[in-house]
Amino acid sequence: VTKVDMDYAKKLGYRFKMIAQAKEVNNGIGIDVAATLVSKKELVANVMDAYNVVEIDNDYVENVIYYGKGAGRYVTASAVVSDIIKTTQVERWDHDYEDCSNIYPITKSKYYLRANKPLDVDYEMYFTEKHDHIYITHEIELADLTTDLGDT
Repeated sequence: VTKVDMDYAKKLGYRFKMIAQAKEVNNGIGIDVAATLVSKKELVANVMDAYNVVEIDNDYVENVIYYGKGAGRYVTASAVVSDIIKTTQVERWDHDYEDCSNIYPITKSKYYLRANKPLDVDYEMYFTEKHDHIYITHEIELADLTTDLGDT
């Protein structure tokens, strides 16, 4: 993601945010961390500076959102000291990290594309300026998008 991409996102009413997600998929857990376009109308797009947000989607109540400082030198130092103290305590949570066979990458998503010529892709939004063609695709598997783009 370059400054040019961030400028286009701003014109379209979006911001790039680093989003980590985990969800149930195929009898396992799907995980992903990626720079993601988020509408400025959404809470996540307006989380700035040292603040982070965690949103939990569940079947029983509305989405639950946790918001607070999660970065910055004092918050980070506090977390490191807290972790060091926890390692000295007898009671610890153990997890078998050996069995990670049911963890999969999440590859089905909407994708942001910028090209210097028109592309033959199924898109939700298209914008052109100067010599750039900007696309936000419909939700698609990354492998299918790569195949669709071919050598372009």
